[in-house]
Amino acid sequence: MDDVEIDWQVLNEAFLEEAREILSGMETGLVALEADPCDEELLHGLFRAVHTLKGSAALVSFTGVSDLAHHLEGLLQQLRSHKLFATTEVVSVLLRSVDVLRELLRRDQQEDRSSYPEAHALRERVAALCAPAAGAAGEAPPAGPSM
Repeated sequence: MDDVEIDWQVLNEAFLEEAREILSGMETGLVALEADPCDEELLHGLFRAVHTLKGSAALVSFTGVSDLAHHLEGLLQQLRSHKLFATTEVVSVLLRSVDVLRELLRRDQQEDRSSYPEAHALRERVAALCAPAAGAAGEAPPAGPSM
């Protein structure tokens, strides 16, 4: 069997294009989720986008992007399984993650392994939201008065 040679530059360029499209779509989806926090299809689509980003980033060794996407995947899974709800705070954290992912994408592309405190703080915030005692941030919105 012939050895397959991979053109890493082409693969990286394809990944970068795909990642930018995914992040743009996530931003649009999160704004829509803010308007309709119970939209199941939107949640599933966001989960798939983050899952794809995580896997593709790992393939091209963009570890900063892959690591944060892994954490976001967990948060989105909690939303999909109704263990958390898409409150304003949760959606704000997810929207912030798009900005942080863009910066991590830039850093990974430049092989910049310097500390990036914003990414660390965001991972901690995501972990706190996913913790069993997430508190008011992830709880279901209060029900309206019953008639």
